[in-house]
Amino acid sequence: MNAWLEKLRERFHAGGRLHWTMGPAGPEARLQAPAAEGRLTLQGGQLLQWRPQGADPVLWLSPRARLAPGAAIRGGVPVCWPWFGPHPERVDFPAHGFARTARWEPLAAVPERGGVRLSLALVRDAASYHLFPHRARPTLELHLGETLEMALITRNEDRRPFTLGQALHAYFQVGDVQCIRIHGLAGRAYLDKTRGLRRFTQHGPVRLEGETDRVYLGAGGPVTIEDPALGRAIRVEKAGSATTVVWNPGEAKGRAMGDVGEAWREFVCVEAANALADARALVPGAVHRLVMRCAVVP
Repeated sequence: MNAWLEKLRERFHAGGRLHWTMGPAGPEARLQAPAAEGRLTLQGGQLLQWRPQGADPVLWLSPRARLAPGAAIRGGVPVCWPWFGPHPERVDFPAHGFARTARWEPLAAVPERGGVRLSLALVRDAASYHLFPHRARPTLELHLGETLEMALITRNEDRRPFTLGQALHAYFQVGDVQCIRIHGLAGRAYLDKTRGLRRFTQHGPVRLEGETDRVYLGAGGPVTIEDPALGRAIRVEKAGSATTVVWNPGEAKGRAMGDVGEAWREFVCVEAANALADARALVPGAVHRLVMRCAVVP
C-alpha cells in the first residue's frame, strides 16, 4: 500500500497541486490550487469536495458518510455506471451499478487554468464482468478549478451492442433545501418516483416541499439552483444527457437514513443522467460522453 501511495505522489502531483494521502476508503487526492480546493477518493473515482477559492463548499458530503472499502459514500459526486437505479432485470444486483464502489486508477494529472485536470479509469475485475459482461472500461475526466467540469466517457470495445444507463449523481450544498428554487425545468414533463412513476408537467421553478425523486424528460439544458440562505446560485450545464434527476429524501426518510439524519436539509441532488428511456444503446466502437459543468454565480 505504501508503494502504491508513493507511486501516486511521484506520478500524479500536478505540479504540486495534488497531495495524496491514505484515507478510510483508500488513497485520496487533496487539491490545493490558486483557483480551488478539492478532495477525491479512488474508491468510486468519487469527487468528495470542491470549493472555488473564496466561496463556500459547493458539493455536500454527509457528516455521517460511511468512508470504508466497498461502501457507497453519501455525498460529493458518485458515479452511477453502467445502469441507473435498480438493474432492469436483476433485483439482486447493486443499485446504480458497481462503479461507485469499485477502484479507479489515475491516468494523468496536469495543472490547468489555476486548477488541475485529472483523468481516471475504472479497474474491471471478474466480479464486474459477472455484473456487466461487456468489454467497456469507462474513463472520467475532471477539471477542478474556478469551475467544475466532469466527463464520463464510455467506449464499447465489445463485439456486441449494449445499453448504458448512468449518472453523475451530484450532491449540492444548500442553506435550506425547502427554501431553494431550481430554474430551467419549467414546462418539462417529469416522472415522479414517489408516486409510482406517474407523469406530471413542471410549472414554474422546482420547489422541494417533501420527499422529491423526479426524472425530468427532454431536459438537456442548463438549470440554476437559487439558494437565498447562502446568497448564491449554482449553475449546472450538461451534455450527452436528456434526463435531469432531482432528489432529496425529505424530513421523514432523511432522518431514517443512517448516513443522512438531520442533515437532509443541507443538500439537493441535481444529476446529469441517462436514465429510463434516455439509456443509450452503444454499438461496437461507439463512444458516449456524459458531461456536467458547474459554476457558482451571484
